[in-house]
Amino acid sequence: MDLFQPISQKWRLFRRTGLVQQELLEIPIATSADCHADLSHPERKPSRAIGFNELMQKVVLAGLAPAYALINRNFELLNVIGPLVRYLEFPPGDPTRDIIAMARDGLRAKVRAAVHKAAREHETIVDDHARVKRDGTYFPCKITVKPLAEPKEAKGLLLVAFEDRI
Repeated sequence: MDLFQPISQKWRLFRRTGLVQQELLEIPIATSADCHADLSHPERKPSRAIGFNELMQKVVLAGLAPAYALINRNFELLNVIGPLVRYLEFPPGDPTRDIIAMARDGLRAKVRAAVHKAAREHETIVDDHARVKRDGTYFPCKITVKPLAEPKEAKGLLLVAFEDRI
């Protein structure tokens, strides 16, 4: 069955002949996540895998997460994301990566105790009774310290979250 008729052998041009086979029309079923997608732009596939930092930024930008600091057991800041200026500040003198030295008034002892306990017990520690001093006033906040075990490279690191309590 010939579906095409040659128009020009030299230029390899053909014309379709006969009946056109109708294909079934596929109608995609949208999920709830698809309903919120911007339909004016076609979906683009990421060119590379998303990193932890980018993932954390997306979550924070979406307003779903408190301020986070990734530290090691020596209290050294490895990565930060979110509004940490509300909980940490740069002390005068030489720059430091020590989260205890950077903690605002009211948080130093609470952060130190929560990190020690989380590292010792290998479980998430939450302190709902912390208070941070900003602009001369103490504000209630919550400190959460979670020891990381996965992925393997994160073993020994701790994620410290700061969140205002209303």
